[in-house]
Amino acid sequence: MNHLPILIVDLALILTVAAAAALFCRWLKQPVVLGYLVAGILVGPHFTFFPSIVDHSSVKSWAEIGVIFLLFSIGLEFSFKKLMNVGGSALLIASLETAVMFFAGYTLARSIGWKPLESLYLGGMVSISSTAIIYRTLTELNLKQKKFSKLVLGVLVIEDLVAVLVIVLLTTLTVSKQLEGGELIESVLSLGFFLTVWIVLGTFFLPSFLRFTRSFLNAETLVILGVGLCLAMVLIASKAGFAPALGAFVMGSLLSETLEGPRIEQLVAPVRDLFSAVFFVSIGMLLDPSIAVSHWKLIIVISVGVLTLKPLASFVGSLLAGQSVRTSFGAALCLSQIGEFSFIIASLGIRSKVLRPEIPAVAIFVSIVTSFMTPYWLRLSDPLTDRFESLLPASWREALKRYASQLERVQGESHWKELLQAHAFQAFMHITISLALILGGRNLFLPFLTGNLGITPRFAQPAGGMATLFLAAPFLWALAMGRPRRDVEQALVRKRQYRWIVFLLHLVRIGLALGLLAFLITQFASFTWGLSFVVSLGVLAFLSRRLDRGYRWFEERFLTNWESEDATGAIETPLGTIEKLTPWDAHLSEFLIPPHHPEAGETLEAMKVREKFGVSVALIERGIRRIMAPSRKERIFPGDKVFVIGPEEAIAKFQAWVELGHQEERTLEITNEQYRLTPFRVGSESKFVGATIAESQFRERAGGLVVGVERGGDRILNPDSKFAIQAGDLIWIVADKKRLKELRGL
Repeated sequence: MNHLPILIVDLALILTVAAAAALFCRWLKQPVVLGYLVAGILVGPHFTFFPSIVDHSSVKSWAEIGVIFLLFSIGLEFSFKKLMNVGGSALLIASLETAVMFFAGYTLARSIGWKPLESLYLGGMVSISSTAIIYRTLTELNLKQKKFSKLVLGVLVIEDLVAVLVIVLLTTLTVSKQLEGGELIESVLSLGFFLTVWIVLGTFFLPSFLRFTRSFLNAETLVILGVGLCLAMVLIASKAGFAPALGAFVMGSLLSETLEGPRIEQLVAPVRDLFSAVFFVSIGMLLDPSIAVSHWKLIIVISVGVLTLKPLASFVGSLLAGQSVRTSFGAALCLSQIGEFSFIIASLGIRSKVLRPEIPAVAIFVSIVTSFMTPYWLRLSDPLTDRFESLLPASWREALKRYASQLERVQGESHWKELLQAHAFQAFMHITISLALILGGRNLFLPFLTGNLGITPRFAQPAGGMATLFLAAPFLWALAMGRPRRDVEQALVRKRQYRWIVFLLHLVRIGLALGLLAFLITQFASFTWGLSFVVSLGVLAFLSRRLDRGYRWFEERFLTNWESEDATGAIETPLGTIEKLTPWDAHLSEFLIPPHHPEAGETLEAMKVREKFGVSVALIERGIRRIMAPSRKERIFPGDKVFVIGPEEAIAKFQAWVELGHQEERTLEITNEQYRLTPFRVGSESKFVGATIAESQFRERAGGLVVGVERGGDRILNPDSKFAIQAGDLIWIVADKKRLKELRGL
C-alpha cells in the first residue's frame, strides 16, 4: 500500500471536519466561521478525543496563504471609489467606535497587568467589526433593504481600511519591540505614501491593460492573472517592510475598480473559501478549551464590553451624524461583534511570538460569543427600538429630530474651504508621485547605472538626475502651476477679501515644487548645487508648455480610468447622488427582479407602484442601460435592477412584492424535477394507433414533448405534428413522470 503524504491526510481531516461543522452552523443559522473554529478545536492538539493533525508547519503555510486570499477578497469588495463616496455619517460612526474600543481594550489589558504591546494587540482585536458575519447575517435575515443596513455597510468599508492600518502598525511595532512616537509617525507616513503611489499607478495602468487584453482573457487566464498580481503585490509590500496582507488588500482594491473585478472576485472565491477555511481551522487549533475555563471571567468581561460599548459608541456616533433613533439603534446592534480581522491580528501576534497563548485564545473566544449573539440582536432590533423610544422623554425625542433636521439643511461648505480641499488633495498626489520617482531614481536607477552598466558615479549621477527630472517634471510643474476648481477660484478672486487666500495657495504650491526640485538635485548632483538649481529652473521654463501638455495627458488618462463607466464603482456616483437627494426618513434601496415574477413585463402605470407600495422608482438598470426617473410607460422586466426611494415601511411592502418572484421560482424548481426523458411503447389496443402526434395531445395530457420515434429499426428524430402513430412504435417523450403513467392505460 502506497503511503500518502502527511499533508494530504491532514487536509482530509481538516476539510471533512470543517464541512461537518459548517453544515451544523448553517442548520443553527450561525456564521460558518464559527464552525471552522470549532473544527479547529476538534482536530487540534488540545482535544484528545478526536484525531489530530500531524504536519503543523505545512498547515501553517496554508493558513498564511489563507490570510492573503482573505485580504485579497476583502480588497475586491472594498473599492477606493466606495471609500470616496462613503458619507460623513459612516465616517463619524466608524471613527468613534474604533477609537472607543481600541482605547477600552488597551486600558482593560493594562489594568490587569498585560504588557503595552500585548494591550495594543487586544485593543486592535476588539475594535473591528466582522464584515463577513454582518453581511451574511443581514442577507439571511432579509434586512439588507433596511436604512440602517446601508449605513452599516458604509461603516464597514471604513473599518476594513482601519483594520489594514492596524495590522501594518502592529507589524511595525512588533519588529521594533518599543512604542516610540517618532517611529509610529514614520510608519503612518510610509503607509500613506505606499498606498497613494500604488493607487495612482494601479488606476493609471490596470484598467487600460485589462481593456487591452480583454479579448484574450478567459476564466483560466483571468484567475491566473488575478492571483499572480495579488502575489506580486504581496512580494512588493513585504520588500517595502509592510505586512504581506497589505499587498493583497491593495491589489484587490485596485482590481475592484476595473471591468474584470467582479469576474476575478467570482473566480477567486472558491480558492479563497478553501484557504480561508484552513486559516480559520488553524486558528481554532490554537484554542485550548482549558483557557476558556481558567479565564472565563475575563472572556465574559470583554464579551460584555464588546456587546455594550461597541453598540453604545455606534449609537452615539449615529445620533451625532443626524440619523434617527431607529436607524441608530439598528446600526448599533449590527456592529456589536468582532470577527475575521480579530483572527488575523491574533495570528500575527502568534507568528511573531509577542503574545502569550492565552491572549489570542481569549480574544477568539470573545469573537465566538459575540458573533453567536449577532443574529439574535438583530431579530430583537425593532422590539428593542420601540421599547427604547417609549422610555425616551418626549423633549429628548423632539430635540433629536430638530438636530437631525438642522443638520440635514446644511448645504455644503463655503467656497474657500472647497478650494482649499481641492488644492490640498491635488498637491498631496503630486508630492507623493514626485517623491516616489525621486526615491526610485536614487535607490533603483542610480545603482543600476553604476552596478549593472558599470558607469562611473561621475557620469551616472548627472544622467540619473536628468532622467529622474524628466519623469518627475510634469508633476512638479503641475504642483507649482495647477489650478483645480477654476470656477470656484474665479468666484473668490472677484471678492477682495478672499483674493489673498488664492494668492497664498499658489505661493505655497510653488514653494513646495521648488523644495522638491531642490531635494531631487541634492540626491544626484555631482557639481555645485547652485548651478544645478539654475540649470534645472531654466530647463523647466523652456519645457513649460510640453510639461503642461504631458501632465494634462497623464491627468486625463488617470481620470478616464478612475471615472470609467466600465469600472465596477461607476454606479456608485449616480446612486450616491440619488441617496443624497432622498428626503426626510426616505432612503434608497436596490432590488433585483426575479426571472419568474408574475408581474414582470408590466408597465409602472399598470403595476401602480406608488399607489400600492408608497415608493418611487428612481432608476432602472437593464444590462449596460441605465434609465433615470423612468416614465409611467416604462416596463420592469426580469433581471432588472430597480432602485426605489421610500420610507422603511413602504420599502418592506415592495420587498414582499419582489419576494413573490422567488416563491414562484421555488415552485417551478420543484415541478421541473418531475420531468424525465422516457420511452413509451404503443400497444395494438392503444387509442393512439392511427392518430397523429397533434391528435394524441401528449402536450395537453402529460405536459410532454415527443422528441423521437423508433419504428422497425428506424429512428425518426423530432417528428412533426402530422406524424401518424402505429402499433409497436417506441415513442421517446419528455413528460411529467406521474402524468405519463396515465397515458400508458390509454
